[in-house]
Amino acid sequence: AYPGSYDFDFDFFARRAYCSTMTRRPAPIAPEGGVMFPGDQRPKETEYMSRIQPDHPTLSVVVPCFNETGNIVELVRRTSAACQAVAPDDFEIVLVNDGSADDTWAEIQKQAEETGYVCGVDLSRNHGHQLALSAGLSVARGDRILILDADLQDPPELLADMMSIMDGGVDVVYGQRTKRHNGESPIRGAASTIFYRVLNRFATVDIPLDTGDFRLIS
Repeated sequence: AYPGSYDFDFDFFARRAYCSTMTRRPAPIAPEGGVMFPGDQRPKETEYMSRIQPDHPTLSVVVPCFNETGNIVELVRRTSAACQAVAPDDFEIVLVNDGSADDTWAEIQKQAEETGYVCGVDLSRNHGHQLALSAGLSVARGDRILILDADLQDPPELLADMMSIMDGGVDVVYGQRTKRHNGESPIRGAASTIFYRVLNRFATVDIPLDTGDFRLIS
C-alpha cells in the first residue's frame, strides 16, 4: 500500500475514507464496504503538492463525530492551532463520521479539501463512539495520537502540556476532569461517578477516576 491507502481490519462497517492531500497518485476505489478516495473530489496534483503532509507524522488527532455539523469548523480551528504549536506542519486530524444524519460528512470533506491536514473516515451507519474511535485509530499514522471528543468539552489547548508530560517517558497521558460541564445533568454526572468507582473496585488494573477518552497515547 502506498501513502494514502489504508488496510482496514473492519471493512464490514467502514464505507470510505477521504483525504485530499495524502497521496500524489490516484487512489483505488474499493467495493462498497471497503475504503475509497474519490478521485473526482481531489485537488489536482499541482494544487496540493506543496501542502502534502508527511507520510509518518509526529502527531495524529482522532475525533469520532456524530451529528456535529455546527462544531466541525471550530473543532478543526482549535485543534489545528494546538497541533501547530507542538508539531508545526507535522500532524494530521482524523475525523470519523459515525453515521451522522446531518451534514457532518460534507463538512469533513470540505475541511479535508481546504486544510491539507484533515482526513475523513465515513462509516456506513452509526456504530457508536467506541467503534468509531477504533476506526480512526486504525488509520492514524502519527507517532503520538491524541483522542478527542468533537463537542470540545475537553480542550485541545491542553495538548502542549500533555506532550511535555509524555516527553518525560510515559506512554499514556490522560485528562482528568476537575469540573463537570454545565450542560450535563446531575443524574448523568452521579451515574458516571458511581460507575467508575464500582468498576475500579472490581478491575484487576487501576482505572483513573473521572477520565474519559481524552488522552495522548504513543
